[in-house]
Amino acid sequence: LTGAARIDIRSRQGWIFLQSGAIPEAERMFALAEQDRPNVEAALNSAEAYSVTNPNSVLATGLTSTALVVHTPARCLVNDGLRHLALQDHESSMQRFTDAMENLQRLHTPDMSAAPPYHDEE
Repeated sequence: LTGAARIDIRSRQGWIFLQSGAIPEAERMFALAEQDRPNVEAALNSAEAYSVTNPNSVLATGLTSTALVVHTPARCLVNDGLRHLALQDHESSMQRFTDAMENLQRLHTPDMSAAPPYHDEE
């Protein structure tokens, strides 16, 4: 959770630097944010795996349902997209934004295989 919070803070600092035109400083903040990403993703993957075998685990469920944690990969992709946009590399920027949206869609798309079958009442 601490790593995810650091990513969030450093991302926001990078966004402020970009808004003020300080691209090298923004890149430095984004690089610092990226350093915590592997640990956060590993913790998230472990928690997801643990919650499969222990569905009543408050810790695993809490970690895998905390937006600060689960949105970390998308946040890092957005940071990279903004960096490319500031450097006028529009194609790379668009690809990072698309990847971030796909990541978020996977998180928020319900698993329809778990839903009961639909029966028309007519």
